[in-house]
Amino acid sequence: WCAMFIPAMGSFLVGDILGPTMYRKGLDLNEVVILLALVFWFSVWGGVGAVLAVPIMCTVKIIMEEIPHEGTHALARMMAPAPSNGNGNVGGGLGGLNGIGGGDGGGGSGGG
Repeated sequence: WCAMFIPAMGSFLVGDILGPTMYRKGLDLNEVVILLALVFWFSVWGGVGAVLAVPIMCTVKIIMEEIPHEGTHALARMMAPAPSNGNGNVGGGLGGLNGIGGGDGGGGSGGG
């Protein structure tokens, strides 16, 4: 049973935990975006699409950041990983969209 358990555990740790974390830090893409890109491009082009999915999404994100339009910048921020709050937990809830919408972030009219 050890001959099956140890490789399976190693595959799980690298493929499902370590890999997406490294992709997120190195590529500046959200794990969900990577997964959806893999599914979409695999369904379009098969194995070649799966290999090219992450580079395509990195290119799309860079292009959207460079287009001078707030809508494309918002989409690029949605594709980015959520900011970390310093203790390993992910802060915010919308994948980096906390600053969208303008305003000072305060609520209410603040009467006195």
